[in-house]
Amino acid sequence: MQMHGEGGTGKSTVINLVTKRFEEMNVAHWLRKGAYTGVASSIIGGSTLHTLAKISGRGRISKAARNSLADLWSNVYYFIIDEISMVDREFFAKVSRAISSVRLQGNSDAAFGSLNVILCGDFHQFPPVVRGNRALFFPANAHTDSADAVIGRKLYEQFTTVVILQEQVRTGDTVWRDFLRRLRHGSCTEADFKMLQRLDLRSSPVDVTDPRWRDAILVTPRNAMRKLWNKSALRRHCSETGHRLCKSPARDTINGKELTLAQQYQLYRDTADRRLEDEVELAIGMRTLVTFNLHTELDLANGARGTVVDIILHQDEPDIIEDAEEVSLSYPPLYVLVELDKTKAKQLVGLPPKVVPIQPWKAFFNAKLGGGTATIERHQLPLTQAYAFTDYCSQGQTLEPVLLDLDTPPTGGGISPFNAYVACSRGTGQETVRFLRLPEYSLLTTHPSEALRDEDKRLEELDKKTKVVYLQGQS
Repeated sequence: MQMHGEGGTGKSTVINLVTKRFEEMNVAHWLRKGAYTGVASSIIGGSTLHTLAKISGRGRISKAARNSLADLWSNVYYFIIDEISMVDREFFAKVSRAISSVRLQGNSDAAFGSLNVILCGDFHQFPPVVRGNRALFFPANAHTDSADAVIGRKLYEQFTTVVILQEQVRTGDTVWRDFLRRLRHGSCTEADFKMLQRLDLRSSPVDVTDPRWRDAILVTPRNAMRKLWNKSALRRHCSETGHRLCKSPARDTINGKELTLAQQYQLYRDTADRRLEDEVELAIGMRTLVTFNLHTELDLANGARGTVVDIILHQDEPDIIEDAEEVSLSYPPLYVLVELDKTKAKQLVGLPPKVVPIQPWKAFFNAKLGGGTATIERHQLPLTQAYAFTDYCSQGQTLEPVLLDLDTPPTGGGISPFNAYVACSRGTGQETVRFLRLPEYSLLTTHPSEALRDEDKRLEELDKKTKVVYLQGQS
């Protein structure tokens, strides 16, 4: 079946209540929960779909991984997939095939190994990150789409029991609620835009002495803006608290050997995509964000937030001048103690509740060095500041209060109606939302997708049919 609903209608609450019921019945092992991203899976106490299906970029999985997959899905009867908007048709087919392969002894024809599967989400939130019309709501074309894309769409079309949650519980602000509902469909009015203009910081400044607004999170589609805001906020934190700012360098090696100065210089100039930062800035008391899926089952996932409690330096770190306000470390810290906002991790001996040690993480990437390409092994803290983050990372979260940056970037690609809706629906109302930069009016009057418009109609009809069947069963 499917459970849909706009942001704030309580989809995550329903999932958590279903989970609680399974636990009360002592059959929690019957249920698996997952989502495409680490933070989304963490919110519902699940795992990433890549982990649950043992899907990686390497293609075929090892025998050990297959045995682990079989153990993972034995004695499971129900599977909840949240934030389904992020799952593309090909990936949907691969998840189904992987589960079927271990549940049905190699017979992968039955969808999801005959599990009871519940899809949850909102197709007006972010679509898959892959380019093109890959979302589940796009009809498949056997002539132009891959075989898995066609299979994924056919699998999706089997989910004909549909429940659409209607009651908005995130906000009691009826003006904001009605605006969000029009924004979903690109049918905003001039009155809506004037309402947003009144929430522009230039028109409606906030009291910076109010602790709520001082700690307000900025949501932006621009990664460069996120970094600049975080850097500035961290320095303000250090200035106000007197805590030292520490700059943690990445430790890079090639085949276990440290890079030469020339290689370091080349690497600095290289623009290769690196999942771990060249340098991480941190300080005690800093709000921080985990950037890797370390242990999603314990809420240590990409997007998990917390506060830095202590920084334990590397044993070979040279002595630091005590009164130095800012230091550049020679090595990444041995570990950083972080008090997580939410975690299922057990309290460690000698540490307060919710405080966990986070060590440098390891990742590999290729870079051009010495006229060729080398594989770099990087060790770095999987942390960043959490005073601002991208709208993609914000999906599924309620932020109160929140600052929104929705102006069209001066260079590069623009932003879509999906960006606008996801960002605006993080807030709970006019009193807790302010705009650093407003979206263009045309963005508010553009429907995100004609295919989605058609899918909305189809889901609404299936919702009506589901309600009729339900009421007949109650009579």
